[in-house]
Order: sequence, then structure tokens, then C-alpha cells
Amino acid sequence: MRSYYSLFAFLFGVTPCLAQTGPTIQWQMTFGGSSYEDARYGQQTNDGGYVLIGDAQSTNGDVTGNHGHEDFWVVKTDAAGALQWQKSLGGSSSDYPSVIMQTSDSGYIIAGSTASSDGDVTGYH
Repeated sequence: MRSYYSLFAFLFGVTPCLAQTGPTIQWQMTFGGSSYEDARYGQQTNDGGYVLIGDAQSTNGDVTGNHGHEDFWVVKTDAAGALQWQKSLGGSSSDYPSVIMQTSDSGYIIAGSTASSDGDVTGYH
């Protein structure tokens, strides 16, 4: 009898969730160039905008400063999603970011992995 009660409670709890509508889109933008870009992480910033991190292969469009393969690519937008600035970081091999966080001094710290030993990458072992 207990398993019937649990199953009933589960189905009853899920049914109202399925009937709800999802959130509405406030805005959407596309950033990148003619090659491959991949978003990894984003967060809202202290000024109400957003910072996004991903990897980029393009050397045109919104992407500048690419070092020749996948680079970390940082995009900063305002609250409406308009591009404020972008930055490519990495070297001539593959560089893959994982996360970006805003620091208390309004800068940013990025973590990820790299196979590069040149460009912006120093101390690679």
C-alpha cells in the first residue's frame, strides 16, 4: 500500500508542473564569426549586463584576436544583450574555458584547460 501512495503522490506532483508554461524570452543575441563558437558559461554582472565564456575558432565577425585554434572567448554585454567588448585568450593549440566569475574589484577570473604553450599561455608544463 505504501508504494501505491508514493507513486500517486509523485504523479500528482508532476502533473501540475507539466501544465505550466515556460518563462518568456527577454532578449536573444547571436555572437561569433564564420567558423565554430561554443558557449560554456555565463553570468549576470554587477552592472546588470552579462559576461559569457566559450571557445571560438573564428577570426572574423565578432571574434578578434584568435590565436589560430580554439581560444577562450569572453563576451561582455549590457543589460539589453548588446556587445560591449570581447576578448580571445589562448595560444596556437586548443584552449577550452569552463567558468568565468566576476571578482570583487569588477574584474574577471577564468578557469579552463589548455594544450597551448604560447600566445597568452605561460608556464605550461
